[in-house]
Amino acid sequence: MIQKAKLFGFGSYFEGVERPADIDLLIVHEDTSADSCHFAISCKQLLRMAISAAHVTILSVGEESDQRFIERSTAIFLGPLHSENAQEEIERFAALLLRPFDRQLKLRIRHYQNLRRIAKSSSF
Repeated sequence: MIQKAKLFGFGSYFEGVERPADIDLLIVHEDTSADSCHFAISCKQLLRMAISAAHVTILSVGEESDQRFIERSTAIFLGPLHSENAQEEIERFAALLLRPFDRQLKLRIRHYQNLRRIAKSSSF
């Protein structure tokens, strides 16, 4: 069975801070089954290998809903992760996140992503 998760970014990096200390990422996986948890942990390990400054939090959909973490942290949806090609997806996210670009562009992207997040449901 294919496992799915969603990757979000939050914190100073995504707020356009010029020299953030780390890159805060959130993995939201489907449920608390062993397969789902193992997939989320595997994604976290891949992210840490690809982005040395990554600080990765993992929550199940239920945990995120209880804590309202995405709403409270104003996290940005970066994209989906799938077990059949997670490594390639994470490498693509890492390349985008580590590419230097100006602060104003980051802020514009954040604004756009927030508008999209409000407009779309974050359900699987």
